[in-house]
Amino acid sequence: MNETKYTVVVTGAASGIGKATAEHYVALGYTVVGVDVEQITATYPILMCDIGDETSVKETFTTIAQEYGSIQYLINVAGIFTAGARGTIATANLGEWSQVLATNLLGSALVTKYAIPLLRQATGDRAIVNISSDQGIHPRVNNAPYAISKSGINCLTQLIAQELLPYQIRVNAVAPASVRTNFIRDIVQSSEHMAQLYEAQEQTMPLGLIEAEDVAVLIAFLASPQSRKITGQIIMMDSGLYI
Repeated sequence: MNETKYTVVVTGAASGIGKATAEHYVALGYTVVGVDVEQITATYPILMCDIGDETSVKETFTTIAQEYGSIQYLINVAGIFTAGARGTIATANLGEWSQVLATNLLGSALVTKYAIPLLRQATGDRAIVNISSDQGIHPRVNNAPYAISKSGINCLTQLIAQELLPYQIRVNAVAPASVRTNFIRDIVQSSEHMAQLYEAQEQTMPLGLIEAEDVAVLIAFLASPQSRKITGQIIMMDSGLYI
C-alpha cells in the first residue's frame, strides 16, 4: 500500500492501458487524477482535456495544481492509432500526420511541460512514464504516422530524462507490442473482427497477447520508489515476439 498518499496523473484514463493503470494505482492506495477527452464513471476523477491543445492542457494542470498541489507521478498514456485510414509515407495525408502527431507526440510533450512544475514542487520519489510502442523501435508498413510518433516518444523520453536529472525526476517509457484493448477500433469493421485479430495475435506472440493490466504493472513499477535508479530507458514489453 502507498502510505505517503502520492498523487498520480494518468492521461488516457478512460479506457485501455490508461484505465488499467489508473485502477491499479487506486488499488495500491494512491490518489489518482485521470485526464481524457472522454468521461466515464470511475473510482477516480477524470478531467476533460484535449492534450493536443495547449490551452486545454494548461487549464487542466491549473485545476490539478489548485486541487491537489504537487504531483509525484505522471503517466502519459493518451494516444491514437490512426486518424482515419492507415497510411504509408506515400499515402498518408496531412490531416492524418497532423492529428496523430498532435495527439501522440505533441500531446505528451505539452502534458509534460505543464506537469513539470508540479513534479518539481513534490517531495519524495517522482517520475514520468510515457507509453511508446514496439513500432517506435520496429516500425511496420502502413503505420507511418503512428510508428514515427512513437519513435518521437522514445526521443522525447530520453531528452526529458536528461533535462530532469538535476531534479532527481526519473523519466522512462514502456514500449508494448499488441495489447488487448479497443485501441484499434478505428481500423476494424466490427467487434467480431477485432476479436479475430486479437485471437490471431494470441497465437503468434510466444507468451500470448498482452493485457492492459500487464502494462499497468510495469508502469507502476517504473513510477514507484522501487525503480529509483532507472531513468532514460525505453523498456520493451513484446511477449517474446522479437526474440
